[in-house]
Amino acid sequence: MFQPSPSRNTDVSAQSSKVPEVESATRAALASISYKNVEYRETLRKAILDRLLLASDILIEYTVQAIQDWIGPDLAQLNDFVTFFDLVSHSDRRIQTGALFSLKQRISNREYQESLEKANVVFLIRSLASNGDNPEAISFVAFALPSLALTLAHNGHVDVIFQLLTHEEPQIRQGASAAIEGIANGSAHERNHLLDEDILERLVGSLGQTELQLSSTIIPKLAQDYLRAGKVDLVITLVE
Repeated sequence: MFQPSPSRNTDVSAQSSKVPEVESATRAALASISYKNVEYRETLRKAILDRLLLASDILIEYTVQAIQDWIGPDLAQLNDFVTFFDLVSHSDRRIQTGALFSLKQRISNREYQESLEKANVVFLIRSLASNGDNPEAISFVAFALPSLALTLAHNGHVDVIFQLLTHEEPQIRQGASAAIEGIANGSAHERNHLLDEDILERLVGSLGQTELQLSSTIIPKLAQDYLRAGKVDLVITLVE
């Protein structure tokens, strides 16, 4: 959670921001700093994020653009996804949307995925999936599930994906289905994560259309794995 930084010159800052010439000059100065490297920008980045709890509309609008231009890329480069997730969970919808847009551009990069796991991306996915009034959050979850599928499976989160197959939002159901299909398309080691969760048994035991369609897609991909695992009886029963 961001904490506001104390300021002794709040009145002066408020008065100065009302003068167009001062505001314009300040924006130009901040822009010149933002063109520097990630280490040089650290102080500016921290100052902006520390003020977000009680930020004015002007600062919010500036920050939204900065998240997309350089704050988001900096946080990814620094593997600071905990702070990135704080922005996604911010109380102001504009900050949320800007952070989601920036994070979405980077979540497919395998270079970042273990850092995302360490920052508890599964908790973020679950939280956003429960936020049905934010279309951007729903869209992000639907995109993140297949993008992170192999990393989620490797870290024991197949059950989380399975649970989202029954989500009320069609986009999320489709994303979860695509994630499981992506794992089924992986190596034998990656497919074993599905066998460990008895994925076919659980899918064919469900009545949902998403689960039935997914079953028909992945059965050919998993049949030999089930044979090697001594579970061929299940496959045979599906044709009886």
